[in-house]
Amino acid sequence: MKQNSKILDFERLIKSFERVVVCLSGGVDSCVLVAYCAKVLGAENVCAFVGTASYMISSEIDYAKKLCRQLNVKIEFCDVGLGEITMGNPQNRCYLCKKNIFEKACAYANSIGFKFVLDGTNFDDLQQSRLGNIAKDELGVKSPFALMQINKTEIRELAIALGLKMLSQKTSATCLMTRFLVGANVDAKLLNSIELAEQYLRDLGFLLVRVRCYGKYVEIQVAPENVAELLKDDMQISIKEKFKQYGFFDVRVAKNGYDFGCMQKR
Repeated sequence: MKQNSKILDFERLIKSFERVVVCLSGGVDSCVLVAYCAKVLGAENVCAFVGTASYMISSEIDYAKKLCRQLNVKIEFCDVGLGEITMGNPQNRCYLCKKNIFEKACAYANSIGFKFVLDGTNFDDLQQSRLGNIAKDELGVKSPFALMQINKTEIRELAIALGLKMLSQKTSATCLMTRFLVGANVDAKLLNSIELAEQYLRDLGFLLVRVRCYGKYVEIQVAPENVAELLKDDMQISIKEKFKQYGFFDVRVAKNGYDFGCMQKR
């Protein structure tokens, strides 16, 4: 990536932090931030803080572990699961979850003498209403990408510049509670079934995928350009047979593809 003034300012900002704890989800943004901080500050001055919960995607956490081993960055795991989220999937779940993660990350940073806690919020994220940003601001967590107006495309370019091409191609992932309606009571078995179903579809080649649960049925959402492939008769037969193993007997397909909005009752 060309070292334009924005990236140079970004690097200067990172250097000013000296030692940082980075909230690492395993997604593109936070992974690139950890890698860039390690490059600029040195791995010994960076610690990745990973929150774990039953509703977080295990493959994302596994990716975070792998990246930190590659970068030689220390990683701290902390259980941040909240019963009020799985028992009622409240409208403000993102605020509750992020606040819990940031509070524990800040406490950890203080315990090891690191002044700054960072997260991977990017400039594009600020154009959307995100409850997690409220928690971030309340606790003083810094978002270098957002502060320097670095967007998602530029972050992917940074990943390539850092030699992390595979990371640059990762699709977005959100916590598993986004697969359920607000108010839903969700147990660990159902969360695991949703995660297994999505992984099965990714293994089939559908990289952007969600399996949304509407109570009596589930709906598969993939990228719009992949819907035709998903709807092929032989593909549908295979998927429906496999989904029975996960306890899903009524399986439908979103004809318009992946829905970026919140789930609504049907």
